[in-house]
Amino acid sequence: MSYLFKYIEKYPVTIYLKLIWCIAVAVGLAAAAEFSTLTNSRYIASLTFGYVNYRIWGETGRPSQQIAWFWWGFQTIFFGCTGASLLVSEIKKGDLGYGALAILIGLCVRMLTVTVGIYFPVGKYNLKERVFMAMAWFPKATV
Repeated sequence: MSYLFKYIEKYPVTIYLKLIWCIAVAVGLAAAAEFSTLTNSRYIASLTFGYVNYRIWGETGRPSQQIAWFWWGFQTIFFGCTGASLLVSEIKKGDLGYGALAILIGLCVRMLTVTVGIYFPVGKYNLKERVFMAMAWFPKATV
């Protein structure tokens, strides 16, 4: 169905049909995952569906400007439900150490990558600026 929207004329109503299609499939994926054994896959499936539509429709076919109001309200619910789906009682104590280790390794790799990346061209940044940039990248995308 997403491929059909790629070839339909760009009428104003097409944008809202795309919105309805995306909502229906995202909710359908979440419901199907809930009733199957893949309960934790519901949000990844919904996000992947949105990305696949973006790739199919391209830059000009995506209805971002017209339905930004919907995403503004929906993203809070979407990410809130994603966080609420974590059951703290099911976390094993042994996994906490591995999780902390994964975060520390990721932060070190990110810091090293930024440091190497801003080293070139040589002499453009002094040591204080390089350290600042490497530290400023710590909180990025660690959701």
